[in-house]
Amino acid sequence: MAALLISGTTIHLYLPLIHSKTDEPALGIPVKSIVQGQGETILLVDDDKSVLLSTSEVLTSLGYRVLTSENGIAALELFDEKSADISLVLTDIVMPKMGGEKLAEAINTRSKTTPIIFSTGYDRKESTQHEPAFSHNTILYKPFSISSLSQSIHESLQRH
Repeated sequence: MAALLISGTTIHLYLPLIHSKTDEPALGIPVKSIVQGQGETILLVDDDKSVLLSTSEVLTSLGYRVLTSENGIAALELFDEKSADISLVLTDIVMPKMGGEKLAEAINTRSKTTPIIFSTGYDRKESTQHEPAFSHNTILYKPFSISSLSQSIHESLQRH
């Protein structure tokens, strides 16, 4: 009779235990607080379904109503239908069919007061180096934290 030998991988993860006071930021980095929304509607546009879903869930948990779209053309149609309700647009820069820059230009022709936040996973210099649309708008670089997202939205809404 043959014996069945089962082997596997064991991983040990050692994390340092850090004792710190909860009111002191780690490494001297200021801690930004998370700002809750007041029921404003955000049009969220990203071609990556997982990013769209997770960001939508975060925005909802922050107190925003969220409309989603997977490309700029569909987002513009949604904006045309619901522009009176949309307080802010959060859009990826690089998408098929219509990218974030073209979407922003089209929205700006319809509404000069709707704030737009761009998000990108590309290099900071390369993604915004030659684009005039980005000069007066907020850009979030992926991956971004919930606090930086909430602060950016709050600041953009306050400016407009």
